[in-house]
Amino acid sequence: MEKILIALRRIPNRFRRESDLQDAVALALSPWRNQPEYALGRYSRIDFATFTEHGYLDIGIECKVAGSSTSILRQLYRYADHFSRLVLVTATPVSFAEGILTDSNGRPCDLRIIHIWQNPTERAGRR
Repeated sequence: MEKILIALRRIPNRFRRESDLQDAVALALSPWRNQPEYALGRYSRIDFATFTEHGYLDIGIECKVAGSSTSILRQLYRYADHFSRLVLVTATPVSFAEGILTDSNGRPCDLRIIHIWQNPTERAGRR
């Protein structure tokens, strides 16, 4: 997961539209097996899903350039039912911290947040 986080942290902070951010994430994820707009059910899709070398679902990645922290967090909790690791790539400030989410069955899900809305020197020291 760390190599993917490093690649995502290199994304510049110049996006106003979510589709532009998704294009940049797709480029950053190109070395890994991934699928954009991965269906999690009849009415739910995550922006990207990565897979292990054996083809198992690995990391879910969601991109946001706008939205309230409450609605974003609600969405991430839904995705936690499908992934044990999630990454939020956000171009908007959020009022929650990375850490462990609990899915609807009580299983832990590791959440990491990439804040691309900060300038690159601010991001350099973040993990």
